[in-house]
Amino acid sequence: MPTRRQPEATVLPVHFEDRSGIEFERLCFAYLLRAFEWKAIDWYGQLGGDAGRDIWAVRKSGETECFQCANHARLKFKKAEEDLAKVVTGPNGAPTKFTLITGARSPPR
Repeated sequence: MPTRRQPEATVLPVHFEDRSGIEFERLCFAYLLRAFEWKAIDWYGQLGGDAGRDIWAVRKSGETECFQCANHARLKFKKAEEDLAKVVTGPNGAPTKFTLITGARSPPR
């Protein structure tokens, strides 16, 4: 019987600067969906008018988490502050946790 070979894998850095806002949000959503166990997880950012909630998730414990995805070369504090204010007064109310996920260019090696 021939020896079974393992598939080859190549790991390369992710170039966030090459991703659009929607692609970045999709990448964040895919990671969160697979990395943690959720009671519910929704991606609002793709719909527009997200009230500051790009991704809203509910843990099995009932804790709520809001994720804001920002793939900007330079993220201004004012933008993050405005989005957080939208979340707190939004349709889901204040989450238990708020996480700002940012993309950045990898430093040269």
